[in-house]
Amino acid sequence: MHRKIALVAVLVLVLGASALAHDNNKQPTSAKETKRSLHMGIGAKYLSGVPFLILNGAWGNFGAELGAGLAAQGGISLLWYSANGKYYILLPVLDGALRPYLGGGLIGLTATASTGGVSASISATGGNAFGGLEFSFASFGVPITIFSGANWLFLGTYGGQGWHVGLRWDF
Repeated sequence: MHRKIALVAVLVLVLGASALAHDNNKQPTSAKETKRSLHMGIGAKYLSGVPFLILNGAWGNFGAELGAGLAAQGGISLLWYSANGKYYILLPVLDGALRPYLGGGLIGLTATASTGGVSASISATGGNAFGGLEFSFASFGVPITIFSGANWLFLGTYGGQGWHVGLRWDF
């Protein structure tokens, strides 16, 4: 069941990125150009020990990110999903390639356990707050962005600090 959900999530991310990027193939190569153009990206990140596939979109100082991640722990399958908003601080350094960001949004988790032909699931949603730094190689002709930072998850009665690191292909 979770494999089907993961496959659907991957297809939605890929098809959504392709459709949204149809007219946005040119990447911004300066801070000035970044402020006035929509740019999309697809990639992967590692969020507090969970691998995620992500779809990212940004317009000027504002961005949005959708993601889905899978993990397993002690015979339990975990499906994570997130929807976040970002605020980029555009710096006039390195032609806008270095961008700090702050953001937050929703994070959800569905845990499923199966044994002896019987399965059970439980879901929870919560909040996610984060901050970090990204570096875009677009100024150097490479449509790749790397990013990393700290995050705080609030999921049900669980709350904790963590980190994220990722790589994104911008198109």
